Amino acid sequence: MELLVVILFFMLASTIVMQVFLVAHQKGGKAATVTEALNEAQNIADLLYRSDDAETVLSEAGFERTGEEWTKPSGTCVLHAASHDETSETGVSASTASTRRCSAYTS
Repeated sequence: MELLVVILFFMLASTIVMQVFLVAHQKGGKAATVTEALNEAQNIADLLYRSDDAETVLSEAGFERTGEEWTKPSGTCVLHAASHDETSETGVSASTASTRRCSAYTS
C-alpha cells in the first residue's frame, strides 16, 4: 500500500514537471518569433531612416499597401508601417514612415 502511494506521488510529480517544461517550450517559441519580427522591424526602421522615399523602401521590403497603412506578414506576426507628413522645426514638410507594431499573433 505504501509503495502504491509513493508511485502515485511520483507519477503526479512527473506529470506536473512535464507540463512546466511544455509551457516553457511554448513560451520560448513565441519569444523567438516575436524577437525575429522585432529584428526585422528594426532593420526596416533603419532603412526608412536612411531613405528619402519611404514608400519605395516599404514596397521593396515586401510590404503591401492597405489604405493608409503598409503591412507585411513576418512569421506569425504582421508588421505594420504608416507613412505620414511631418513638419520640422524649419517648417519644411517631410514624408516619414515608421514601423509601429506586431499584431495578429497566432500560436
